[in-house]
Amino acid sequence: MTTVGLAPGTELSGSRPQPRALIVTVYGLYAREVGG
Repeated sequence: MTTVGLAPGTELSGSRPQPRALIVTVYGLYAREVGG
């Protein structure tokens, strides 16, 4: 599952995604769910 543009942080970390990247990704998805 590629998250290009969605969470750039995970791309940079590689196999060790940063917590911030994960939070940003989840927050982004949540924002899209609510805001549309």
